[in-house]
Amino acid sequence: MAKYGRILDYEFQRIWNILGSESSGQSPTMNIERVASWLQLTANLGIIGGLVLVGFQLHQNSEILKAQMMNAESRSVIDQELQIVGEEGATAWVAAMSDPRNVSPEHHRIMEAIFWSAIESWRHTEELGNLDLVDIDPHSRVTDEAAWYFGNTYGRAWWTVQKDGIRISDELKNVIDEAISKHPDFTADLNEQLIEEILRISEVE
Repeated sequence: MAKYGRILDYEFQRIWNILGSESSGQSPTMNIERVASWLQLTANLGIIGGLVLVGFQLHQNSEILKAQMMNAESRSVIDQELQIVGEEGATAWVAAMSDPRNVSPEHHRIMEAIFWSAIESWRHTEELGNLDLVDIDPHSRVTDEAAWYFGNTYGRAWWTVQKDGIRISDELKNVIDEAISKHPDFTADLNEQLIEEILRISEVE
């Protein structure tokens, strides 16, 4: 793009020189040459404008291709983890929430797969945000979801042990830390609110 800028500067200087030249007393031949110069300048500017547009389109296509490759990579990681979750995901989740001290090794691995899938999804959203390919603040999504995953005894413990080794940005880690700090028991509180509301509705009916 800097190269095109230098060319534009050169062409505009030529225009300035032509405008600054004396127009009186010129022969018809000189007038024709002047018109020819203007036509050449116009053609050159059109070519430069076209090159700038092509360069912009190539840049956009490159960003889209990069996003597609990142999406495929992220999707592959999530799919692998979800295969581990299988049909035991709900059972493992209930065990981890109700009795975190006595979770079986199998359920530990399933819970880890659930957490890794969520974190990978957040990481991917953040990367898209950095490329200006999503219209929302990617961290707002993490703020909304992190408390659900880690706002419980098991989730807090897992995050404390694992977070230093997780390859995500420090900013994303800080967002998760803040969500946990604000809502340390979000999952349990939400379940209690749900049960209370079910009981209230049942009594009314």
